[in-house]
Amino acid sequence: MMPKVVPEFILQQYVAGERSGEFGAVGLFVDVSGFTAVTNILMQHGNETAETLAIIMQSIFEPLIAAVYEQGGFITGFAGDAFTALFAGEVEEMGARALAAGVKIQTVLNEQGLRQTDYGSFAFAVKQGLAVGDVQWGILEPDDEGLPASYYFSGEAVDGCAEAEHQAKPGEIILTRAVADLLVDVIDYEPIGERFCRWERVVGVLPEVMPIESAEPAEMWLKFVDEGVAAKVTDGEFRQVVSLFLNLKDIHTTEQLTIFMQSVFRLQKRYGGYLNHIDFGDKGCNLLLFWGMPSSFENDLERALNFVLAIPTVTPGTFRAGVTYQRMYAGLIGSVQRQVYSCYGQGVNLAARMMTAAPW
Repeated sequence: MMPKVVPEFILQQYVAGERSGEFGAVGLFVDVSGFTAVTNILMQHGNETAETLAIIMQSIFEPLIAAVYEQGGFITGFAGDAFTALFAGEVEEMGARALAAGVKIQTVLNEQGLRQTDYGSFAFAVKQGLAVGDVQWGILEPDDEGLPASYYFSGEAVDGCAEAEHQAKPGEIILTRAVADLLVDVIDYEPIGERFCRWERVVGVLPEVMPIESAEPAEMWLKFVDEGVAAKVTDGEFRQVVSLFLNLKDIHTTEQLTIFMQSVFRLQKRYGGYLNHIDFGDKGCNLLLFWGMPSSFENDLERALNFVLAIPTVTPGTFRAGVTYQRMYAGLIGSVQRQVYSCYGQGVNLAARMMTAAPW
């Protein structure tokens, strides 16, 4: 079975000739803690534990992703231990469906968050945020046909659910006031300041689950995937990887992002690098790139540093960045509904923190 590493929504729009648009939705941001700790411990026991880590990750993500799709949502992308899901349609119904997915996710990790292995016991927890609003999306195609296209989702629902999640503690679901207003007859909640509410309990009836469509992804998915990833979709391994997080300043429109991304695509052609994702959230527009996966070279670190140092010479855009070079897990993670080929480990988290702390 071909991996579903690109949202079906994006593939449908690409085939239809659409390259950007807007719709209303409820966003759900799901942040799972525990993967970094288990990755760091298993790496100490050699490459043979990569399979153990892959099994743990799949067992955690599988029911969480299913909870989204059985309520009619879809996952836009993954960011480390977290993912963003959108529920598009009539907002009152989608608000209830997004919450139903969140409650299911919370229940699953409350009941199944402890994993026993030959290398110890590992605990996982989840924080979640919900928001409602407009969503903008776009497909970005490089001028050079030898590179894969990329895509993004941004807007109030995307930014808001990430910001709501930042107010949550493990085991909590935080709603924006607008979402709470949609669900006032269905839930009890506790206000948190002027903008957010903490979900307490369901007092009404949440939507029933829907059958999950399991059609094969359109062959067009290869337009969005690096050739090395397409050849490695079943592998999971520990690799020495350069992680580069870029935060772009004052990028708000498709036109602005397209100008910057064409420069990024040209630098990829020169220095390599695997563009893992373009992510919008409460910290603006972020890019995550890797060197050392899916293929590696002796000078990966040099390539990555030359890449980031060259950015000011090819674009007027302002950015800040964080770079790390560490051994991490690289592999395909997710479920039959949605997957991602990415890296997990301290290197990604540290690069993100360094980026946030860096001056523009």
